[in-house]
Amino acid sequence: MGADPSDGELLRAVATGDAQALAALYDRHAGWLHARLTRRCQDPETVREVLQDTFVTAWRTAGAHRGGEAGG
Repeated sequence: MGADPSDGELLRAVATGDAQALAALYDRHAGWLHARLTRRCQDPETVREVLQDTFVTAWRTAGAHRGGEAGG
């Protein structure tokens, strides 16, 4: 991976069990995702759970990613 790997490169690394790649994805996307979830849900605990579930799902399903960016 280069100095600033793409989401696709990170997800391919996550698929091999690379926890640092998942941490990089988290650092890249958790902030905006948290802000977006907070605008839609007033319960901070629910927001934390959904954010955690999102990245657990990314960990579990990274091998099925078809390329492109991870953000939605």
